[in-house]
Formats: sequence, C-alpha cells, structure tokens
Amino acid sequence: MAVLSIFTNDKDLIAASLSTLPPILLAICLFSVAILTIFSVSGPERHGFLLYEVTCIVAYLTYIYFTAIKLEYPLPVIWLAESVYWIIAFTLSALYLKYGNWKLKKI
Repeated sequence: MAVLSIFTNDKDLIAASLSTLPPILLAICLFSVAILTIFSVSGPERHGFLLYEVTCIVAYLTYIYFTAIKLEYPLPVIWLAESVYWIIAFTLSALYLKYGNWKLKKI
C-alpha cells in the first residue's frame, strides 16, 4: 500500500480502489490472449474487422449502461466490462480463425 500512497494520501480512496483490482487484473489476463487472435484476424480481414470492433463496442457500452445506470451495480462489477469486451473480441476472432475463409485470402 506504500506504493499507492505516492499518488494519494487518502486512505479511504486507496481502500475503496482495492476492490477494483481483481476485475482489472482479469481483463489484463484476457487481453494478453485476445489481442493475439485479434492481430491474426486484423491482417487478412480488414473489412470484417470493423464489424468485430463495432460488435465488441456495442456489447461493452450495453454492459456498462445496464450495470452502471440501470442496475447501479458496484464499481468492481462495472469494471468487468473490460473482460466482456476481450471475451467477445477473442470469441469472434477465434471463430473466424476456425470457420472463416482466411486460408483463401491473398496478402
């Protein structure tokens, strides 16, 4: 906790922010796997990649809207939106790699 205190001395703020660390760490772990599949798809599939991004962003914003505004969940639950984004991005990219016609693309 001494490392955090270089940014703020407010112990209540530090204590309140600790509950958001698990969802953020989960999102970072998911990011490290998902970004590899996203990069592998973004090269051969330029036009379809926009659809992936739009789908992920719509799901991300929908999750945030319902958890933060409609249901008023606590902050750690809202931070799970990052994981939702990376799970959807990974799933769409993995499905394209498994079932898509990427093998027929000429780069």
